[in-house]
Amino acid sequence: HFFISRLDITAGFEAIVGEGMDSILLAPEDYFFHHKQVEARWEAFYEGEEVFRELEAVGKYSEVHLDIIGEDYTPEERDTTSGPDAFEIGIGNHLVYSVPLFEQGNALNQLKSNWLPYYDENLRQERLAEARMYCLDNLHHIPIYAPRGD
Repeated sequence: HFFISRLDITAGFEAIVGEGMDSILLAPEDYFFHHKQVEARWEAFYEGEEVFRELEAVGKYSEVHLDIIGEDYTPEERDTTSGPDAFEIGIGNHLVYSVPLFEQGNALNQLKSNWLPYYDENLRQERLAEARMYCLDNLHHIPIYAPRGD
């Protein structure tokens, strides 16, 4: 099997029509030392299984991607030119919208209890203040780039 049974892992899949499917592997931190091996095994598995060829024949973007995630989510450092990070999107996609197909251990439940609902009030206020700051920054650039004339 592709998944290593001795680890506390969760494998789940998330699919969006026309966007392919993401396979999510939740692994403990020490597992990331082996990420190149996991990616190589995934590629070999993906190339060797006929079911993936059948999926690709469905249409453009019909493919499966492997996302290996850890046991923590951290907002990324940003500035006004970097755009939004994937902090909330990752939590939503991995913990709310995906469906576990294989679970061993309690890692997924622990991760959900740590991050759902998303985060505590202090972090919520910080994230809202950041979003407001970036939105206002973008709005303040409009007059510079889109003059209306007299």
